[in-house]
Amino acid sequence: MTGAAALWSPIHIGTLRLEHRLIMAAMGSGFASAEGHATDRLVRYLARRAEGGIALVTTEATAVDASGAPFPVALRADDDSMLEGLRRVAEAVHAHGVPISMQLYHAGRQMSLRVSGRQPVAPSAIPCPMVREMPRALEGEEIPALVERFAEAAARAREAGFDAIELHGSHGYLIHQFLTPLANQRTDQWGGDLAGRARFALAVVRRIRERLGHGFPLLYKLSAEDRLPGGLTLDDTLVFGRWLEEAGVDALIVSAGTYGSFQWIVQPLGWPQACLRAQAARFSETLRIPVAAVGRINDPAVAEEVVERGEAALVAMGRALLADPDLPRKARTGRREDHLRCITCNGCLAQLMKAEPIRCA
Repeated sequence: MTGAAALWSPIHIGTLRLEHRLIMAAMGSGFASAEGHATDRLVRYLARRAEGGIALVTTEATAVDASGAPFPVALRADDDSMLEGLRRVAEAVHAHGVPISMQLYHAGRQMSLRVSGRQPVAPSAIPCPMVREMPRALEGEEIPALVERFAEAAARAREAGFDAIELHGSHGYLIHQFLTPLANQRTDQWGGDLAGRARFALAVVRRIRERLGHGFPLLYKLSAEDRLPGGLTLDDTLVFGRWLEEAGVDALIVSAGTYGSFQWIVQPLGWPQACLRAQAARFSETLRIPVAAVGRINDPAVAEEVVERGEAALVAMGRALLADPDLPRKARTGRREDHLRCITCNGCLAQLMKAEPIRCA
């Protein structure tokens, strides 16, 4: 099968059939309301990506609890009052015949009291190297309650009509904080060796499975490497990936980095295209579930090559769809030279860092 034929062939994520293998990567928008509700602007933004021909739309990171919403306009799914707006999002995307996934997260220590009005919490009282604000270490009884908050938010997403859930277990947010020794120095059951540090992530996966059953598609985004001294290595996360598969995850999105190695989260101009393809390939070799490659992929020809070589079964694009939401349809119909290419200037990121709505340069 040629690269083009492979990329544009159908695939299943659990019970969910995708028309092809190019999916939307979760990316902050700043379009939610000050209370975390979906707005008309957010509905239009996500529906426009569906209209452009992507196989799966993914929301930005959506907070499962107020304690993990890092800024006022963070999208939230922590209360039933959010359901009306979330239903409108799902319906608008479905109107274009495209499924939608909700990415769930808790920011943990990667938030500021000054911005959010809440003291950050974390596995251990170790500050994020970028935010540099001391978090409060979670008490033992608080941790199962947060596991339940993830499951409740997942159930809310299904009730709102979403087709899948993606757990944000990467980029140094709370689930990742439990996994990495750079943020977790607990000595109870939630810390210690890799198995202890993985306990929170696996508890979240299993509780969602208990709540939603094994038929509801569940994706998981992880950082293959922390890219920091003493942090998680690829050998660590390959073991962890097998545990996720056994716990019931249907697909894995392979990213890298934390706030301490931010350039690996949003790769800059000058870095090679698909700079994390080798990491994705290692997971593809190890796991039975589909693996998605992400990371500075803005050329459909590169996406086709990644899938053709078997490095990943799926390719996720974020900034490229902000530059041109019609990229998938143009590439699929032989108009790839017509698409407006993302130049990786990260002007979009600069907007978000100023707490302003996202836009492309």
